[in-house]
This record gives sequence, C-alpha cells and structure tokens, in this order.
Amino acid sequence: IDFTDWTLEKLMSVIGKWYNMDIRFSDEEFSQIEITGSFNRYETLTPTIESLSVITGLTITAEGNTIIVAP
Repeated sequence: IDFTDWTLEKLMSVIGKWYNMDIRFSDEEFSQIEITGSFNRYETLTPTIESLSVITGLTITAEGNTIIVAP
C-alpha cells in the first residue's frame, strides 16, 4: 500500500484490519500526525510497527490483540 499525507489514525486503521488488531492511542493528538510512505501488506506486523515507530518517533507496540501508540 502506498499512502501520501495520511493521518496515523487512518494508516493504523488499515494496519489493524490487515492484522486483525485493535488500535489504541494514548493521546488522540498522535492520531493526527500525517505521514507518507508504503508498506507491504504481506510483511509481518513487527517490522511494520517498528518502521512506524522510527518514522513517527512514537513507541508503537503490539500487546495481545492491540497495537498501542504512545510517546
């Protein structure tokens, strides 16, 4: 998937659907960060959220069935 100026909320919604995960933002302000890039739909979750952590400077982790986005 290629995306341009998507909010993190929109991107995380798509990723949540791909991996059947719920998304939780520790602060809704983070959900409005805009990013551009691309991800391989068939990549595993770990490299995807690690890349997002680097891009956004946020801590993005998977715990159980939830992806948590925090500072």
